[in-house]
Amino acid sequence: MTLHFSPVATPLRNLEIWHANNSEYAFAISRVGEPDRHGSPEYVASWRSLHDNKPTAAVGGSPFTTFAEAEQACELFLMHLEMMKTETLDPGYMPLKTMPGWTRDWHVWRVVVPRRSITGRLLSGEVLRRHDGRSWIYKKLEQASAGNERA
Repeated sequence: MTLHFSPVATPLRNLEIWHANNSEYAFAISRVGEPDRHGSPEYVASWRSLHDNKPTAAVGGSPFTTFAEAEQACELFLMHLEMMKTETLDPGYMPLKTMPGWTRDWHVWRVVVPRRSITGRLLSGEVLRRHDGRSWIYKKLEQASAGNERA
């Protein structure tokens, strides 16, 4: 489960990025800015799932003062992700708060703040919504036309 970071070639001379991944997650560490007044640069670590089309997220504790600290934080976070995956797949695992059964079915929901649909479009107003076990997913609500309505 060890991550092996390797440098990424970039066209910018003062930009340094290291990348590592396993079969499910990708991690990146980048050196940001110039060294501070104490002479040490800051390193920002981020991660993302390779299977979900979601943006990257910072690893907790970023920025770090050394590359070794950022690398260790990524290793610990990977262990946390693997442990959480095992717990949710274990049939004996009972989450602290279970979602009601109706959340797994598509239902009409009113969205005030625009949300991304499963196709990537921004939706607002009345939409279809359901919970997939991780997060809410949204779909455009197709309004019935007058010819399809029953009297």
